[in-house]
Amino acid sequence: MTSLLHLRRDAAQATIDVFNNTLFDWGKRDCIRLAAFNLKQLGYKPALARGGYYTSARGALRALKRAGFDTTLEAMDSMRCPRIAPAAALMGDVIAYSHPSMEMAALGVAVGNGRVLAFVEEDGGRCHVIDGHRTLAKAGVAAVAWRCDPRTA
Repeated sequence: MTSLLHLRRDAAQATIDVFNNTLFDWGKRDCIRLAAFNLKQLGYKPALARGGYYTSARGALRALKRAGFDTTLEAMDSMRCPRIAPAAALMGDVIAYSHPSMEMAALGVAVGNGRVLAFVEEDGGRCHVIDGHRTLAKAGVAAVAWRCDPRTA
């Protein structure tokens, strides 16, 4: 029998394998697709990406609205995963971070030891693993996370 820890590890690793070192591309390789892919690996049917195709930040917001949400936070709350402090995130949990200059909160995936797989604007929009807590605090962003336990049934 596979433990929940192994399911978390496998989901996080699959997400890293698909997204690590890729360039941000609205509607194809972005934080919404990253989180939705990870959630699928954990057995969820995420509503994050149900709003259809988009090619810009404004388009992503319209797609969220078409899916029935005003924000990425609202979309994540619909998954019925409890909110937790980002410092308590385990592998596979989803972390949202926002900054006053951002139109909407960005999403990343906890990969263990305080690290987060995320698209990094300062790195040309490349997705990679960052020291999440230190990087987010240094950038002055607010963060929230969700405990996304694997669904085994």
